[in-house]
This record gives sequence, structure tokens and C-alpha cells, in this order.
Amino acid sequence: DGVQWALYTGDDEALRIGVGRVLHIMDRLGCEALLLPECGHAAYAFRLAFQKWYAQESKRFQVLTPFDLLTDYMRHGRIRVRKDRFPMTVTYHDPCHFTRKWLRAFGKAYDEEAREILHGCCPDVVEMFPNREEAFCCGAGGGLAALPFHEERVFFGRYKARQIQRTGAALVVTACHNCRDQILKSVRKEYGLAVDVKLLWELVAEALDME
Repeated sequence: DGVQWALYTGDDEALRIGVGRVLHIMDRLGCEALLLPECGHAAYAFRLAFQKWYAQESKRFQVLTPFDLLTDYMRHGRIRVRKDRFPMTVTYHDPCHFTRKWLRAFGKAYDEEAREILHGCCPDVVEMFPNREEAFCCGAGGGLAALPFHEERVFFGRYKARQIQRTGAALVVTACHNCRDQILKSVRKEYGLAVDVKLLWELVAEALDME
């Protein structure tokens, strides 16, 4: 499940129990690695719970983000990608969770890994400014995506719309499905942006060299 309702509602005990059950199941199945979801909120919740309650238990296996997995596969030739699948101008939106929030909480931001993957698949990448830890929120953070605040999401999404327009990009890539949904279903529609929107793993999947 990519939604962590315990963290969302501030129920620490439910978060502790829920993550503990995942660890118990991993032990029972003999798992060696846990791949965190593309949802920045849910991935953050797992890392936070490991840090607060399960520091020793979580050392028994690898804890991977999609960035870790994809960069490892690409660096070691486990997958090959082609750049000719996405000849258009591409820009990347940095999710708040995987950049500044992870940097402050865990000392690690996944900004350069995202760009390594992106440049591996796309020949024409243009940055939005500001970016990385200083990037503007997509407008749906802080729970707005899951709550009935459509007008607020559109209003706060105007900054992201301006950033995207200034790049001249035809494709926006991001690594959080909350951000993807906001840009695709709200910002693009309300501000008339002629762009496609993909998750980072979707980009890699479509760029795979299967020959």
C-alpha cells in the first residue's frame, strides 16, 4: 500500500505496529531487501519508523528506494536504456519528500540519482529553477492531494505551472505519484500546459532496450 494513514493522521502507535508487521512478514518469508514505494510520504513513513523503533531490526536487510534500485541496475548493466525513445525536451520535478524532507530527516536527498536516471534516458533535459532541495512544491503536498481542497491545489500549483512553462518541456518527469497526479490531473488541466507527465520508473520502463 502506498498510503500511510497512520503517519497521515498522526497516530504514532499505529505506525509502529503497521511497520512492525511488515518486518515480521519479511522475516517469515526470508526477504533480503525491502523496496520502498514511489510515494514519498509512504517511503518516508517507513524510514521514520525504522529510525524511531526498529533501528536494529531493519539492519537485517537492505532498504531500497526506486532511485537506489534503478541506478544500481543501470550502472551494473542489469538493464539497458535507449535515449531515442524520448527525443523531446524533458524536465524533472523534485518531490518535496525525497529531497528536502529526506535530507533533513535522514541526511540524504535523492536528487542527483534522479538526474542520473533521467539523463540516461533523455538527451534533452532542461532544469526548472529553483530545483533540488529548493524546488517549489507541486501544490498538493501537506495532505492537499487526499483532501477536498481542489481550489487550493490549483492556486498553489501556479508556481509549478510557471516553472514548467519556462522550460519549454514537452514531458515532465517526477518520482512521487502524488506529484505526478497533481501535475497531470490538476496543474496541466487548469493552466493549459501542453505536457505529458510520467513517473521516473515509467520513463525507464518505456526506454528499456530489449534487444
